[in-house]
Amino acid sequence: MALTYTSEFAKQYLIAQSALYPQNHIIFTCSGGSSMDYIFEKDRGYSYRCSGVNNMGATCCKRERKSERLDSFFAQRHLSYNVVMQGIYYWLNWIPRMTMGVMLGVSPETIRHLIASIHQLIQMDLTNNDMRIRGIDANGQSIIVEIDESKFGKRKYHQGHRVEVPQRDAATLLQVIKKHVKPNSIIHTDCWAAYGGLTSVVDMNYTHRTVNHNVEYVTSDGIHTNTIEVCGME
Repeated sequence: MALTYTSEFAKQYLIAQSALYPQNHIIFTCSGGSSMDYIFEKDRGYSYRCSGVNNMGATCCKRERKSERLDSFFAQRHLSYNVVMQGIYYWLNWIPRMTMGVMLGVSPETIRHLIASIHQLIQMDLTNNDMRIRGIDANGQSIIVEIDESKFGKRKYHQGHRVEVPQRDAATLLQVIKKHVKPNSIIHTDCWAAYGGLTSVVDMNYTHRTVNHNVEYVTSDGIHTNTIEVCGME
């Protein structure tokens, strides 16, 4: 993956992969059902715009315009497409947050919001598609999963909706982890007592390692939850 491509290149790649929005998304048609043109205006940038007249020559709308980021991961986000894609690339390669900020030329707060959005997308996939993560790699080595109950919740990236779970007890927590984390994973957590039963979860063979956040954020042997992947539910 190239790290020097332009924002337009990144956007066209996302569109081609149907990753920005589905091919039949409403962004491609106006309220009257006519196709909208993808245009560039110097004072507005790129958007979808209808001519106001359908193929039959009849008026279909009042020349509607739609933001190219409508209902996408990039909605209400001021970062360019290529910066977001590079940020995701760095995050996937375990680049520390502070380093990501320097490399992308953005503030730590911006990086924090970007990573939070990535977590939300992962949560949506885990919930909607019943996905399971980590386990063992191609070489048979256990893969690390980081979990933080303080961030438990699922929020749609453009709606701010949170899904609540009735209880935040050990039984509920272990059930959620067993559903979404594959067997043989190495799990990093803080020292919350509810995690105490992880190694005894039937048929999962988890290895559990902890970091005491009252003392440190990274242990001497490298245990941390700083690149957190699994957030729980309140």
